[in-house]
This record gives sequence, C-alpha cells and structure tokens, in this order.
Amino acid sequence: MNQYHIYEAIGRGKYSTVYKGRKKKTIEYSAIKSVDKSQKNKILQEVRILHSLDHPNVLKFYSWYETSAHLWLVLEYCVGGDLMSILRQDGKLPEDSIHDLASDLVRALQYLHSKGIIYCDLKPSNILLDENGHIKLCDFELARKLSEISKTNSSAPQTKRGTPCYMAPELFKDDGIHSYASDMWALGCVLYECFVGRPPFMGREFTQLVKSILSDPTPILPGSPSRPFVNLINSLLVKDPAERIQWPELCGHAFWRTKITPVSLPPQPAFANLINQHSKPCLSERNGEKLAPNRTPPKCREKDAKGTLRQNENSAFGSSKNETLVKGTPGSQKTQSKVSSKVVEEKKLKENPSASKGVNLLRLSRIAKSNLQRENDKENYRRPVSGNSENDSEVELKNTDMELDFNENVEDESHDEPDESDNINGNQEDKTSNDNHQARMEEAQNMGGDLSDYSPAVNINASDLSNKHDQESPLVRTEVVGTSPSASPQLKNQRTKEGSTYALDTDSSKSSNNLSEFFWHQSDLSVKPVMPSKKADKMSDVNPTILPFEGLQAPDFVKMPKEWQDATSSKIIATLSGNTSVGEKQNMIRYLEMLSNNADAANILTNGPVMLMLVKMLKQSKVLQLRVQLTSLIGLLIRHSTFIDNDLANSGLLFSLTDGLRDKQEKVRRFSMAALGELLFYISTQEEHNSNANPLESPLKETRSPTGWQVPNSLISLVSSILRKGEDDLTQLYALRTIENICSQGAIWASRFTSQDVISNLCYIYRASGKSENIRLTAGSCLVRLVRFNPSCIQSVTDKLSSKDMACALVKGNPREQQITLNLLNMIMVGGNGRDDFQITLLRVIESITEEFSVILENPEIFVHKILPSLAVLYKGNKDGDARFLCLKILFDAMVIFLNEPSLDGQRLEDLKQIANLHFLPLYPALIEDDDPIPMYAQKLLVMLIECNYIKISDILHLKTISQCFEFLLGDLSNANVSSVKLCLALASAPEMESRILSQLKVVRRIGILLEFVYAKDMEDFLEPTLGLCRALLLRSVSCRKGFIYSKEPFLLGDGTPEQKVLVNQLECIRDISDFGNNLGVLLELSGSSEANIADIASECVVFLVTAAPREGTTGLLTNLHKVSVILESWRRGGCLLLVQRMLHSLGYACRQYLAHAMILSLSISEISRIEAIISDIKSSSTPRLANDAMLVAMELQRLHRCI
Repeated sequence: MNQYHIYEAIGRGKYSTVYKGRKKKTIEYSAIKSVDKSQKNKILQEVRILHSLDHPNVLKFYSWYETSAHLWLVLEYCVGGDLMSILRQDGKLPEDSIHDLASDLVRALQYLHSKGIIYCDLKPSNILLDENGHIKLCDFELARKLSEISKTNSSAPQTKRGTPCYMAPELFKDDGIHSYASDMWALGCVLYECFVGRPPFMGREFTQLVKSILSDPTPILPGSPSRPFVNLINSLLVKDPAERIQWPELCGHAFWRTKITPVSLPPQPAFANLINQHSKPCLSERNGEKLAPNRTPPKCREKDAKGTLRQNENSAFGSSKNETLVKGTPGSQKTQSKVSSKVVEEKKLKENPSASKGVNLLRLSRIAKSNLQRENDKENYRRPVSGNSENDSEVELKNTDMELDFNENVEDESHDEPDESDNINGNQEDKTSNDNHQARMEEAQNMGGDLSDYSPAVNINASDLSNKHDQESPLVRTEVVGTSPSASPQLKNQRTKEGSTYALDTDSSKSSNNLSEFFWHQSDLSVKPVMPSKKADKMSDVNPTILPFEGLQAPDFVKMPKEWQDATSSKIIATLSGNTSVGEKQNMIRYLEMLSNNADAANILTNGPVMLMLVKMLKQSKVLQLRVQLTSLIGLLIRHSTFIDNDLANSGLLFSLTDGLRDKQEKVRRFSMAALGELLFYISTQEEHNSNANPLESPLKETRSPTGWQVPNSLISLVSSILRKGEDDLTQLYALRTIENICSQGAIWASRFTSQDVISNLCYIYRASGKSENIRLTAGSCLVRLVRFNPSCIQSVTDKLSSKDMACALVKGNPREQQITLNLLNMIMVGGNGRDDFQITLLRVIESITEEFSVILENPEIFVHKILPSLAVLYKGNKDGDARFLCLKILFDAMVIFLNEPSLDGQRLEDLKQIANLHFLPLYPALIEDDDPIPMYAQKLLVMLIECNYIKISDILHLKTISQCFEFLLGDLSNANVSSVKLCLALASAPEMESRILSQLKVVRRIGILLEFVYAKDMEDFLEPTLGLCRALLLRSVSCRKGFIYSKEPFLLGDGTPEQKVLVNQLECIRDISDFGNNLGVLLELSGSSEANIADIASECVVFLVTAAPREGTTGLLTNLHKVSVILESWRRGGCLLLVQRMLHSLGYACRQYLAHAMILSLSISEISRIEAIISDIKSSSTPRLANDAMLVAMELQRLHRCI
C-alpha cells in the first residue's frame, strides 16, 4: 500500500472502511477498501469474482494487498456516491431518469448472468454512480456462481444471506435457490423504489415483511407512470419465479427506447430441477419443450383491463393456501391475538404438514435472530436484547438495507485458529468454552443472585447490522459477564457468601454510587477467553496406533473408573518423559489437546500428575515445536478447566509461563501469553478481598493469597510491557485480553495495571489506525475498566484522548466503540475534573454531530425541543469561553442546516421561530460583547434569521442593539466582517427603523470611509452590501421629500425649468447624509463596473446623492467629469441604457444646481467639451427617452459653458 496516498473515509462497513485514494505520482484516484483480516476467505471470494469481470456497469477491480492486520482492495472510484443516498436526498426519481438507470442495471445483470454469476444482493446501496450518472454494481461478497449452486446437494438447504426487502419470495422457502429469476425480482424492487421512494414490500418486523412479500399483490404505482413501465414492474415482481419475466422478454420489452441485444446464457440445472419438482408444465413450454399429452398450461400470464398481471393462484411459488403458514393476510377477516403469536405459528405447522416445503416463518425468524445475536457477540456489542418482545424469535427491521443471514448451521463455519495463531481477528472461541467460562462465573458470583445475571449480554441493533459491507457469516465469540462493580468474586470451595461486597477506593465512588448503577451495565465487565481454541472432538490429527492405550473420545475418557484414569495418566507421563521420539510426544500432546476441549477431562488432566509433567517438560524442552505445543496445551487445559487445585501453585507453572514470555521464538511467546492470561484471570477470580475488614495498604503490595497463588509485580510489569510499540500484534492482543479480564475483577486488580506507561500504551493502541479493530477496541475496553475502578486516572486518559477524538468515535464509530466512549464520558463526569470537562466533551460531541446534517434532519425533534434550547441555558453565566463558543457554534450550525432545508413543515417553522426569538435573540446583546469569534457567529446567525423572516426588525429596534450593530464602523475596518455590514443593511432598509435613530448615530461618514476602504482593498464580498447600505441611507433621505415616488428610472430633469424649493420632512431625513458627497468619485467609478449589479446600485446612489444633498452632490459630480465621460461613452459600446440615462439626469441636474446657486468650482473646459461631443452622439439614439434626455443635458451644458 506504499504506492497510494490515502485520504478521507468515504464509507464504512462492519469490518471495513473505504477510503478515497490516489496512486503516487499520478492523478489516478481510486476507492481503497480496508478489510479486517478476519474476513479473508469472504474477501478472496469477492476478489476472485471481481477479477474475472470487465464491464462498464460493473465496478472495476485493480489490485489487492495484504498487510499484517488488513486486506486492501483497490477499486474504481465513483464520485456520484450510491443510489440509496440519492433516494434519501431526492425522495424519488422521474421515469426518464429511471429509464437510463434501469438500462444500465439490466446490461450489468445480463453481463453477470452471461458469466454464470448470480448477483444475489441487488439493492440501492450496492449501486454506485460515476461522474456521468452511469451505474456501477459493487460489493460482490454475496455473489454466487451457477457452478457452485449446481454442486450443492439438492436435498440440503442452500446457503442464503441477503437483504429481505429485496429478496424474491422463493428464497424464503427451504428449497429456494438463487437464480436469474431472483435477480429479476430484486431489479423490480429497485426500480419500484426509484419511482415511489420506498421498496414495494415493507414491514417493521421480519415476519411481517415476508408475509407481505409472499401474499400481498404488487402495489400500484402512484402518479402517472407510462404503461410500459407499469408492465415492466409487474412482470419483474411476479411471485412465481417460473412465471417471472425472462431474459428474451426483458431485452425486447417496450419500456426500452433502444432494444437490448440478447446474449447466450449458461443453463441453470439446479433451478430447472426445482421447477420440475413443482410440476410446472407452463415453464417447459416457455423453454421450447412440448407439453405432455393431456396436460394443459395454466393461464399464468393473463392481464386484467388495466394491464396488471394476474397471479396464478395454483402457482407453486405463489401464495397458495397449502404453502403459506400465515394467517391474517389481506384476505382474512380476523386478526390473530398478539399474545399467542408463537403458539399460532407452531400450531399451523402441525395442522399443515405440507407447509414443510413452503415457508416456515417462525423457523426463519429464529435462525435470523440467532445469527444476529452471534454477529453482535462477534463484534462485542455488549448491550442486552430487549426482553419485552411479544415473540422472542421476531427480528425488528429498522431500515430497508438491513442484511440477514438465514444459514442454520453457522457454528460449523467458525474458523478455529491454527497452532500458528496467524489470525488476529479470527474468533478463537467455541461453544464449549462458553459453558466452561459460564461455569467459572457461576462460581465467581457472591451476590446470591440469579445466574441469569451473569449470562452473556448481547444486543440486536438493526441499524448497526444494516451496513452493506462485510456482513459475514458470524463466528462464535464467547463472552462471559464479569463481576458487578459492587461485588468481589469469592470462589473458594465453590460457595456463595452473602454480603461480601467492597467499595471502590475513592470518595467519588461512594458519593456517586447511584450514578454508577445508572451509568454501568453488567455487560461492561464481560470477559472473553484469552487462549485460542482448537477444533473440538477431532481425532483426525491423532495417530491412535502409536498411543500406548486406546484413544478414547473425551466423553468416554471421563467415564472411565478412577483406577483406569490413573493408569492412563501414568502411560501419558511415561510417553512424555521417556525415551520416546519427538513425533510420539507430539502425537500424545495432540491427543491431550483433543481431550482438553471437554471440561471434565480438562479438570482431570489439570489437577492431576499430567499437568505437573507438562510443566516440567516446558522447563526442560529445547525443541521449538514441542515448546509451542506444550504452552498451547497448558493454555487449553487452564481455559477449559472449571477449577484448579491450589497445590498447582507450587508446581512452578506461573514462572514457567513467565519465562515463555521472554522466549526468542514468537510462537512460544504468543501461547505463553495466552496461557498466562487464562491462569492470571483464574487467579484473580479466586482472590478474597474485603476492603472494609482488610484495607489495602498499597495497590502494588505483593501478598500471597489464601489460595497459594502469588502474582509478583515483576510479572504484572512484564505483561504490561507487551503493550509497547513493536510487539507482535497477536501477543499484544492476548496481553490486552488478559488485562481486560483481570480488570473486570475490581479495584484491587485494576490498580495493579494502573500506571502512566500502561495508560499511554493503551491510548496509543486505541487510536492506532494501523491496528486491527479487535486490538483497538480491546485496548479501549481496558481503559474503561481501569478508569472505572480507579477514577483518579481519568485525567491521564483525557490527556491522551482528546475530546475531539471521543466525539468522533461517538458519532462515527461502531456500536462497541460508542459504548467505550460513553463509558469514558461517564467517568469524566463522575471521576474526572467534574462538570467542566464533561461539559466541554459533551459539547464537542454535539458539535461533531452537527457535521452530519442527515443526523439532524432525521432527528429534528431532539434538536429543536431538547438540544437547542438547552444551549441557550448553558451559555448564560458560563465562565468558560470555549463552552460559550461551542454553544453558539452548535446553535449556528444546526440552524443553518434547518434554514437550508426546503421541505420544512409549518410546525417545524414555528418551532424554529421560537428558538430564534425566545432563546437566541435575548442572548444577542451578550453575544455581541463576548470574546471573538462569538460576535461574528452571532451576527451571521442574526442576519440569516432576519433574511428568512424568523426574526423581525421590530424585535431588535432598541437603541443599544442598533448601536452595537454599527459599532464596528468605529474600529479597525480591516477586522470587520461582512455579516456586520449585512446586519446594518437590514436595519437601514427596514421600514420599522426610524431615520432619527440613524441620524443620532452619525455613521454616514464612517460608512463612506468603509466604502472607500472596501473599494481600495478590492474586498468583493463586502462591496455589494456596503453599496447597499449607502443606497438605503440615501433612499431614506430622498423619500422624505414631499411627493417622492420611487422609480428605477431617474426623473431629475423634469421639464427643464430650475427646480423649486421642495418640502422636506426633517424628522425622516438623515442629517449627515451630505457626508456622502466626499465619496461621489468612488460611486462614479463603481457605476462603470463590469459587475452589472454593482454598477446598478452605485449609479442609483449617484442619482440619490445629487437629489438628497444637491450642493455636495453637484460638487462631487462636476469635479469628476472625466469619470462621467467614461460612463457615457459606454453607450457607444452597447452599454446599459439605464446607467447612461442616470448619468445624464445627474449631470443635467448638477449643471442646473451649479447655475441656480452661483457655485464657484474649477471645471475643465476640455472635459465639458468631450462630454458635449458624446452627448451629441447620444441625441441620435433610437430610444426616444434617451435621445430626449441627451437633448436636455446638452442645453444645460451649453448654459454651463457660456457661464464659465
């Protein structure tokens, strides 16, 4: 991957992240998919398929790479995103757009089918679009080859996994298989969703959805779709796959503007066999075969008057009465009782034996839910399943993109880790270990409570399982919930002591006990086996002929009489310690590994002489492979044992495994760490601590426990040192799991790992992007447990993990990462620096959420009614400047998102107006006087709210607010922001604003200076609002003249007679408006601007200025005749006539004023002559009004010329 630059993430899945990338020294951009290595088999399957494809409508595959923790796929980069995002933004698409999209989709599917590949997962999220709007099919993890489907035993259920909303009806049946027809159904669902905005069949729960797919007719397309499009949808969504439209009909369908050329397709023997089993003569005829005598094809494709396809009621795959195990369908009169839904399903199975060939909804739902739970375990989503479901087998579907697994025997697919332990992310636990660890935790309980309190906690979160990438067949992960924070495990003699609780060693834990009970869940202390498992009950790796006894399976071994077991143990020891060959010793160890998976056998071997022999061999053996196998066997025995005799503490086992951690061979270190992790966790569950009776003098004090096991500080330090950079990833994972498990046992053990080095290393691993997700999240779990039992170290964690890091993890991380982050946030509030740290962190979390506009728009109620009003309350009186700024910035960002959303309903508009007027506006005086950049954000938000009519000018018309708005003019103009100018413009333009208030402020001269400054510095963003502000003030002064009527066209020249004195309302006049006379030169230059809007406003300002302040305007105009001549000359180049007309009126009016008031100015005769020549040409204009104005101005210039 060193050949690529990797940029931002553009997509995330459960086990993968997709980045935008660029090949070094090129401009070739790619999509680079990073996949957790645990998914290697599935990814290689996708790579094999992608590598064989080359089509313009299939995502191009370039190459793939393998690193220590990830697989990297380099794919074609599509800038248009996926179709699901487009539908979420636009709701639905017009039929013309759907035609082009559908044409691409059909060609892509046709190509795949011609290659013998069934796509199996067609849905909007798997359809990408390039820069030209052409589609690209992506994500081939579920795609299957026809050759693979045909090889599957017809009597065995087919492997099925998919997105239920787009799955064909036949795929929910036991004998249903993927075929061309199932892809056709998915195509119909996608096209229907493009037109309507949702899939044709939907349901909140899985069984409800499947019932709809099996029984409900295809919904009628709303609006006015074309008849060919309606026919295409209905033909694709035929429930019987034998009657569904086939490729020859699809290619020649009337919907296509250009016919699609048919291609040769490989046969589907498995699908053909299925159809034959259901005795469908109609299909034989359609395939060109002659019907047998006395057999008549059913009317399987009749159409009603509207062109809608009628379904064959007797179809083997339709909603036949003999096959649908559903009551309460649209044709039913009664509704089933909710309380007895499970009983009803089971009763229907008994009553209808023929349904076994149909759809068993109850069974399917249970399988899907079971697999979801396993996937949650696999990802360690450690939150409990809601227990109030009416049907414990029901699966809730929270979105249409949710993928489910319907494979019943997923346990058989779990990948046991080999001896080399190369697979860091592979789930190394099996179902047997779950029972044994559960038994150990049953011994560990001292609360006297129900054993169910210690059952593994899992969570089904449909939204988290709906990602389109990396939905793999789940591997089994064993998780056992550790002790509660208020209970110390007391396992001695396997008895439960009542009242044996201890308190946390900090005052904060005592004072916040109720909070802790609220914040924490028992799943936060779940533990996982450290030692990787071996394949259980497999004698295939053992050579029974060289064993000195009969190689019994584990169940038979444990049933042997005691004397026989002793004899067998003696023979085992003799083989391991005698002069036998290394091969015989290895064969014996493999046999013992097989036995170790049984808990009873593991107890016998661990607590007998065999373990002592293994420890002795481990100390003495020089053969690498033997040492690897010995450490592995010891680890397996400890892992699967439910109890370990105290006498083993004197065997030297602990120190032998410690020496293994220092071994030069990587494999020995790996298994030594895993075995040591299992042993240390067992020891931690045996320790008796009662902090009230025997307060701990020092967390690092070495004491021998009553069980005889002693764990020195040097061993704790050695385990901790494995967390440093450069250590083997797998060894590091085992060390992390060891710390994670041990720290679940309470403050005493957690304190032994609480050091600056450990916390620093854990924080580094948690944030390291190069580490596998399993390693990172295990490190995060360790951090949570350390700070939980040692709240004082939370500061060390927050020093390494910034608030921004935690906020991003909470917003963009997976559920387990979110859980870790929430736990850390809780500890910041409870055990950190308290309210201030928590406040800042929480605000940063919300700030990050506002970066995801879709989150806000999908949850408007929470923001409008909860978060935004709370921000105003939090701002008031807050002494932390950062907190105040974040309050305003979040309010600003959220309001911008809402203001830019065109489809807000009336109630939402009213809610936002209340936010603006009741929460933001009262804070504005304080905001504008706060530290930078708070005033700038406040002004920008106020301007937007005024422009959108959320706030009225009348609501802010008091002198203090107005003076604050214009205050920036008195300071350094280089620090001004455009929002300040826009706000002043809004005030000056508002009819509610009294001119006398503006007169009192005396800001005209400062605004003129601002105009000169903006023009000189070429500040384009400021220019138009500044000119608009000048215009607003000038218009106020002009409009106070009696009889004034505003018009875009000037009327200064009148009938050519000198102007009489005009009555002016002095109260409405801006008293210092004449100060703008100093800026008339700039206004003239701007009137000649190439920007039409700028020239329009500036020229209007010139007209208003000579009207409102005749003397100053006349002076400014006649002393800048060279600038006037430039504007007038634009007429010859086809310039704006209105602009030329305004200059003519202003010039003529100025000449009159000059002569009427006998003004004395130094005028240039040559410039006057030049203007006279230009005006002489304008008089010949074909526009009567312009020619007439030019004639009047020419007369005034002649008078002026004579006077000079």
